[in-house]
Amino acid sequence: MNIVIIGAGASGLACVVRLKQNIPSASVTLLEQEDEVGKKLLATGNGRCNLSNVKAQHNEEVIDFFSSIGLVTRTDDEGRVYPYSNQAVTVRGILKDSCENLGVNIITDCTVTDIDKELNIKSTKKQIKADYAVVASEDLAQRKRV
Repeated sequence: MNIVIIGAGASGLACVVRLKQNIPSASVTLLEQEDEVGKKLLATGNGRCNLSNVKAQHNEEVIDFFSSIGLVTRTDDEGRVYPYSNQAVTVRGILKDSCENLGVNIITDCTVTDIDKELNIKSTKKQIKADYAVVASEDLAQRKRV
């Protein structure tokens, strides 16, 4: 099974990790147009990366997910959940390391130019035939409805 995730922001990275946790035999490729994954994560929560809030629906699942990849969290007085380090770079690092440890093929500096209904994905670096694809990129989602 060949799965392609387009966009290596927070949702794309989390999607890739969860996919490989649930389907270890799947071949998963992550395509990112930036020169590195998770760049926008570094600015979240004023650089601290607010992961969730204790009042949010599915908060426990979010905490369990991050715990499953080794991230220790803390909760502030207002119920916001942050990495224990209070640094977004920790979150990006653990997501990236998890992708690499799970054998995800990460391709950066790669802009997706087209996806057809048969999931033939064309990009500036390569063409991939996917069995399944996830668009985790606002830019691509706005350009083309799949």
